[in-house]
This record gives sequence, structure tokens and C-alpha cells, in this order.
Amino acid sequence: MQRYTAVAVGVLAAVVIGGCAGEEIVAPVDSPVTVERSQFFLTVTNVGILPLSDLTIGIKPGGVRPEYQTSIRRLASGQDIDIPFADFRGVDRNALNLQTVNPRSIHITASDLEGTEYDVEFPWE
Repeated sequence: MQRYTAVAVGVLAAVVIGGCAGEEIVAPVDSPVTVERSQFFLTVTNVGILPLSDLTIGIKPGGVRPEYQTSIRRLASGQDIDIPFADFRGVDRNALNLQTVNPRSIHITASDLEGTEYDVEFPWE
């Protein structure tokens, strides 16, 4: 009986720890950034060689509603930043509430020091 209890506790711990970890979202091939989603925020990482500037990160809801957006001025090469979902604002300036909005995708636009413009979209999954 004790053996089954220990196994049950181990399985429960694995589920809880796995539930706390972020979900990495598969990036398009030409993407200079990667995105990881957790329960409370998005982590955006610059995987490119050059720093990125004027990033606009948007969360597109399903349907016809406009996306919720936030901006980052600069993201150095190799740097990552955690963006709380509450920082995303709609056109009416209301904060994103994931209990009432069903996101469809994450849309990121940015440019690098050479002037290359990036426009990538990640599925929400």
C-alpha cells in the first residue's frame, strides 16, 4: 500500500511541476525571436545576431476583435524579457484578460540595426 502511495505522490508531483513550466511555441524559420508562454506571462527572446528595436507584440483573439498589444523599445541579442499578460492592452486601453479572451496567435513586428523589418506570427496552441 505504501508503494502505491509513493507512486501516486511522484506522479502528482510530476504533473504539478510540468504544469508550472512554460510552453515553448514553435517559431517560424526566419524568426529572430522565440516565444514561450506560461500561466502569467510571455517570454520573448532575441535569438538573432543583432539587437532588435521597436518591437510590437500583439495577442490576436479569435473572431473579429482587434489584437491586444504592448511595445518594447529594444531587445539585445540573446536577451529575453518576461511580459505579463496584464501589460497587453486593447484599442479601448483595457488589459487583456485570458478568462474572457480566447487567443488565436501572437504577432511580433520589429526591426534590427541594419533596417531589416521582421513580421512573424506564432500560433497560440
